[in-house]
Amino acid sequence: MKFYHAAAFPLAGWLLLLPPVSRTMRVEMTPDLSKWKVQSTHATAAECEQERQRLLGLATPSTPAPKGSLRRVGREVMVARYQSARCVSSADPAVKPK
Repeated sequence: MKFYHAAAFPLAGWLLLLPPVSRTMRVEMTPDLSKWKVQSTHATAAECEQERQRLLGLATPSTPAPKGSLRRVGREVMVARYQSARCVSSADPAVKPK
């Protein structure tokens, strides 16, 4: 394991992971969690889930962006990523870089 990968994962705790986005702005639901982005780290699963819910609340707008606008597409991708986010133990071998 390279040093910069080791520094990215805490010794114990929970990771809030977001699925990757393709070049065509589509959320990729790859089962390979090592390709997912670590959004944040947390001491407990409950804290991780609370943060996921908070981010989802921030991403869900009270007023929609105009149809066809880039802001709307970006917002929809962000909401889809937060809806698909997962809290995973940092000890889970599936999140380790390969």
